[in-house]
Amino acid sequence: MCSQTGCGNSGNSLSQDVTPSDIESYEQMLKESQERANAEEKE
Repeated sequence: MCSQTGCGNSGNSLSQDVTPSDIESYEQMLKESQERANAEEKE
């Protein structure tokens, strides 16, 4: 998960360097992927 790996920044340890904007964009991405999955199920 992004919160643990730092989204590809291997130098980061866990989520110490995660900024609020990182969290917002990550939650937005989760929500969009969830909505996409729901839309695909309905078709």
